[in-house]
Amino acid sequence: MKPTLALTLAVALAPALSACGDREPSPALSESAAAFQRNVNTDTLMVDGQPVPITFHEFKGGATFPAQFQVRYPEGMAVTADRAAMGDVVQLTQSADTSAGVWSLTFLPEGTTEDAAKTTAKTAAEALGTATDDPAAGALAAFGVAGAGTTGRVWLGQHAGRYVVVRSSAADAAWGAFEPRADFVEQHWTWTDDGSTLAG
Repeated sequence: MKPTLALTLAVALAPALSACGDREPSPALSESAAAFQRNVNTDTLMVDGQPVPITFHEFKGGATFPAQFQVRYPEGMAVTADRAAMGDVVQLTQSADTSAGVWSLTFLPEGTTEDAAKTTAKTAAEALGTATDDPAAGALAAFGVAGAGTTGRVWLGQHAGRYVVVRSSAADAAWGAFEPRADFVEQHWTWTDDGSTLAG
């Protein structure tokens, strides 16, 4: 393109480009953008004292569970739900390598007594490492876990007449990054029958 032709086109297009830049976005586009923003599920975790932005997802437990619930969990975690020897289990893992972090909630069988539930919770803690009593708000029993290269916690709760054992653990080196994710899951677990939280 010759310089004179390029200059002529630039001069001719300048008013049109300026007008486009000054134009207000259409209401339809603005509404779509707002709806998109509402649908982006983002939050912030504090990891080692620093805010870390995350995207989260939701999982809903259906009629096959003893009590229905919904839970938010950070992106990157995988959810599985199954029946195990101890009861119905919902498990979230940080990666295929479980040393990076595992969080689980187990519904104990109907008819389990409180003493038996406490024993089950303690046994679950001891299976991870050395368990020490670690009182927690809203828990019927709670244990801190350390030793054998694993750090974590186990606690016992109850909802709708069913006891639940909540476990979270990771390798010592991974616990600092995983604990805030486990906390996020517990803070965003909601029982759908009455809207109460996991610890409530």
